[in-house]
Amino acid sequence: MLLLRRVQGVDALRLIPLISPTVTMEINIPSGERTGYEAERTMLFLRRMLRHASQARKGIFRLNSPSAYLSLRESCTIPWTENHFKSIKVDLSEATKKGWRLDRVQDFAEFFDSHLGHWRKEGRGGVWLHLPIPLAFLVPEAASIGFQLHHAKGEEIVMSLWLQPDQASRLPPYASHQVGACGVVCWEDTEQVLVTQDRHKLPFWKFPGGLSEFAEDIADTAVREVLEETGIKSEFQSLLVFRQQHHMPHSFDFSDLYFVCRLKPLSYDITPCKHEILRCEWRGLRELASAPDATPMTQLVSKLVLRGLKEGFEHMDIAVRDWGTPALYGKIFHRKGVV
Repeated sequence: MLLLRRVQGVDALRLIPLISPTVTMEINIPSGERTGYEAERTMLFLRRMLRHASQARKGIFRLNSPSAYLSLRESCTIPWTENHFKSIKVDLSEATKKGWRLDRVQDFAEFFDSHLGHWRKEGRGGVWLHLPIPLAFLVPEAASIGFQLHHAKGEEIVMSLWLQPDQASRLPPYASHQVGACGVVCWEDTEQVLVTQDRHKLPFWKFPGGLSEFAEDIADTAVREVLEETGIKSEFQSLLVFRQQHHMPHSFDFSDLYFVCRLKPLSYDITPCKHEILRCEWRGLRELASAPDATPMTQLVSKLVLRGLKEGFEHMDIAVRDWGTPALYGKIFHRKGVV
């Protein structure tokens, strides 16, 4: 058994994995040090080091001291963590999922009263507060402390507080754009493309498309939207153009990025979505290029596709390929043949 009566520094815990493949730890913190900011910092340090150590040794560490268990759980009335940008995260949404409960509303205010000054002295940039809907009654209390609403998503409200009054806030704003994609399904043999008229909008011919879902690639959005709206299966070929537009109607004042993808049809029998689509047809590109009942985007893209069919799409296609590392994965868009 390894007995640690007082934490002297990082080295003590870094050596633990080297002592024995299995270590039973008893951590005794004097009762006078179980409360207050410094004791909480010690507990945070212990939790972090135990987590890293147990991950390195595949979870072989066991903490069997009741006093240590209570200290680790109860030293923080409000749970908080540090992030990589010198900011503090108080995630009551995640804590609630794990069984944490707020005993007194007063604890919320007292926690920030005792911590904000310390965090400022440490040079912390800001505080992110995550509240689940059942704790939404804390929003006015947080606002009185200085927190501002950042965003709300699903069952969570996120508020932020910049801690350095003599510096301009460097906390990032919430997302400013929404992303969507449409599919230009080109039946090359007949020089026709698949177009639709929305049931609940003005009856202009447009390419089937819509907003991307969370963590969905642009190409997958275009293929999915075409299938949902028209029943046509397709395969992504390339990106043709994209559009940026600001203050989109009915988009909560977001700016909009809309990507136009060239798709290859894998089926041809149309089964339109009766809830969204008024009409869906294969229409000739030459007709659409100047049709008064086609949107300006439809007219422009129809001309581009006609040129591609005549001269080859290599002159206009934007290729898409995987990019990045497993930890930071994404897609990159570039002209074909450039790299």
